Amino acid sequence: MRKAFVTGVLAAGAAATGLAAAPAQAKTKLLFCSFVTPKHVISHGILQPWTKAIEKATEGRVSIRFVPACRLAPPPLQMVMVQKGTADGAFVFNAFLRKLVPSTQISIHPQMAVTGVGRAVALWRMYQKFFKDKANYKDLEMVGYFGAPDGLWYSMSDTPLVSVASLKTIKVWTLPSIPAQALKLAGANIVPGPAVRIYPIVSKGVVDAFVGLTPDDLLAFKIDKYAKSATEIPEGWFGATFSTFWNKKKWDTIPEQDQKIIWSLSGENLGRRSLSWDASKAKTLKSFLTTRKVHTMPEAEMAKFRKAWAPLFADWIASIDAMGVDGKAAMAYYKSQTTAIDAEVLKQLAGK
Repeated sequence: MRKAFVTGVLAAGAAATGLAAAPAQAKTKLLFCSFVTPKHVISHGILQPWTKAIEKATEGRVSIRFVPACRLAPPPLQMVMVQKGTADGAFVFNAFLRKLVPSTQISIHPQMAVTGVGRAVALWRMYQKFFKDKANYKDLEMVGYFGAPDGLWYSMSDTPLVSVASLKTIKVWTLPSIPAQALKLAGANIVPGPAVRIYPIVSKGVVDAFVGLTPDDLLAFKIDKYAKSATEIPEGWFGATFSTFWNKKKWDTIPEQDQKIIWSLSGENLGRRSLSWDASKAKTLKSFLTTRKVHTMPEAEMAKFRKAWAPLFADWIASIDAMGVDGKAAMAYYKSQTTAIDAEVLKQLAGK
């Protein structure tokens, strides 16, 4: 009796003074799906470091299982996959959001940016300023964008792509949506498709050229040897941008303290992680140049391309006006941001 009484008093006292053994705080476990391979800079240079930074900053309270080469859904359906809860987080190429989130499309238009950081950070700033309450990221916590540096145009023959006319007698692979439309408006015969499926198209000679990838993309997708030369487009041609998000129901289970930490590492900070892609392009471009030539599209030809591409911008402005936002103002803001950020990034890459 006395022993039981003492034990009870001690237990009560410990509870009262907060010394009782408290259960360990439960971890939030998240699964993030990356449809690109571990060797691609998106995985090892941008998203995996980002998820590890989240784990570190939350002191392990948020645990993220990062799955590269994830096949839970095809690239166009990454948003649907996360909305359904098949994965907790993922990213999607913004070209696939043309109807759902039309504002993102300006970031993949020609002549709008040359660095991945510029594209991504400017897109985030534009989103915050013009579209935060209008974008259709239903059932998702959209936490930021990241982007690719400008892609090149690659010829698989000894004839470089240096004119509008050079596109009209060959078949060209490019990414879907805006890049495909831009080439079609210039008279090209296009074979569009996702980058992760480019290898059989190029290796089997289905096309004569491929357009819009960076030199490190060529290495990641094992098609570098098929590029005989490359062409740069002054003021930028195209670089992919991606929306990154978490399932909203899962997000709501994360304690507010840790949500704030994740947000501190997201948004513009996530966009600035695109610097690793910009740096990777700069490094692999030097390697490309050791055996092949990079041409610059002549200005006379650029005038023809700009005329051909004008309808793309008119269509985007009209789609934004229809949302109740001033399309011209939004586009001008985006371009002003990319111009400033590109200059900053290029200076940084040059070591100045």
